[in-house]
Amino acid sequence: MSNIRFISFEGIDGSGKTTHVKSFCNYLINRGIDVISSREPGGTPLGEDVRSFALKQYADKSKKTELFLFEACRAELFKQVIAPALQQGKMVVVDRFCDSTLAYQGYGNGNNLDTVKFVDDFATDGLKPDLTFYLDIDPQKALERRAGRAVVDNIEERGLEYQMRVRQGYLNILRDNPNRVVLIDANQSIDAVDKSIISEFLQRYKD
Repeated sequence: MSNIRFISFEGIDGSGKTTHVKSFCNYLINRGIDVISSREPGGTPLGEDVRSFALKQYADKSKKTELFLFEACRAELFKQVIAPALQQGKMVVVDRFCDSTLAYQGYGNGNNLDTVKFVDDFATDGLKPDLTFYLDIDPQKALERRAGRAVVDNIEERGLEYQMRVRQGYLNILRDNPNRVVLIDANQSIDAVDKSIISEFLQRYKD
């Protein structure tokens, strides 16, 4: 049996993660794989409540507070959803995980990277995905994609320069984790991205 059981999707806002998580999970289900999917922040009743605070605009919200809110969501998701599913032999696919916090709250917000890693390891008992699809897209193109959205959270409102810092953070994470993180060109069409994801998955997964 393949040792790939925990997969995350990462990328800046507008990269298409949510769309491709759904497509990929449908592919797994059609293949007969028992899979459970979730999202971050959120994924549990408590996590969804915390998400509403984490993504809401507060003029005086500190960068440290934002970090702890996201990690609280992750700790709950890890305990209530991810760890039990893995123990049951299921495949787990998440829309964002540890790399998002390092990219956004670390590289984007300027929190100390070692501190971010430490807090994240505490929240998840050191668990990392077996495979991460990083959907890389030009930040300007991602901004144009998001222009028609009805709902915009406070992170999306931070603008192009912020998203550029986050993207560079992801590229650094990719560089530091070449065996886990796979770059997918998200500038392509939806179908082309889906095919790239499945192709990369099949190169690594064995029944």
